[in-house]
Amino acid sequence: MWGLEESRLNICQNDVFCVCIDMSTSTQSSLLKQLGHYGGERVGAGTHAGKFMAIHALADSTIGAGTVGSISNLNGAVVLAGDVIVGEWTAIEITAGDAIIYYAD
Repeated sequence: MWGLEESRLNICQNDVFCVCIDMSTSTQSSLLKQLGHYGGERVGAGTHAGKFMAIHALADSTIGAGTVGSISNLNGAVVLAGDVIVGEWTAIEITAGDAIIYYAD
């Protein structure tokens, strides 16, 4: 069981073994992002607008010129099936393939 209380993360397994981690709000937010807490969407070809933090290719996926974010020169890059690229994007264009794009918040 995962529980979040203000600045404390409680990780419990069958209420037998518990770990409490005190952390700042920014650290907590980073951990939630790593766990995919904010969700995402499965996408195919097209341009997808929003606030995104990762691209996880389910099939080989080609990034298009309409991609806008913190990583430059991705146009034409192929993200191989199973690979993940982490960054910050406001638009992701996939010209071919199948991927999950994860929300930043």
